[in-house]
Amino acid sequence: MLKLAKYIAAVKNNSAFKFEFAAYGKCKDMFFAEIEHKQIHNVHDAGFMDQSIYDKFISRADMAIVSVSSKIAGLASPSKFCSYISLGIPVLFIGPDSMEVAKDIIKYNAGIVISNTNELNKQLLSIYNNQTQLTTMGKGAEKLFIDKYTLDKCVTKYIDVIKSLSKDSL
Repeated sequence: MLKLAKYIAAVKNNSAFKFEFAAYGKCKDMFFAEIEHKQIHNVHDAGFMDQSIYDKFISRADMAIVSVSSKIAGLASPSKFCSYISLGIPVLFIGPDSMEVAKDIIKYNAGIVISNTNELNKQLLSIYNNQTQLTTMGKGAEKLFIDKYTLDKCVTKYIDVIKSLSKDSL
């Protein structure tokens, strides 16, 4: 999460952008201490929310951030990613572009993938200046969810994995 503070510092105090976090956990205090240290004033801590309040909170977002450590590779998909795209919210993905989730975001035009801080300000300003692009990304997010992440699709994938594991053990 400290790396996320570094990315946000790239658009530090740009009045066009407001970052709201409904965060909790061991990294939260370190994250907000870093935000304060870097004197970033366009970041707000909305605090912990139960699911019903969180759903309303996130549904008003223009974009949602998914930040993944470069130490994670392969097929890992953060659970919040599915929540965001199911609501048609474009994703600002900060992490390795080699991950399947990053490839899906690019393929479906469901948001933007950022792998270094230099890209962030340019990408966000591009979207800010072209709201149609944001709408298009929202539709891409919805399509990505329908094509790959509905409950039926996930259950089918899970069953296929179990079947392949049981074949391997024979």
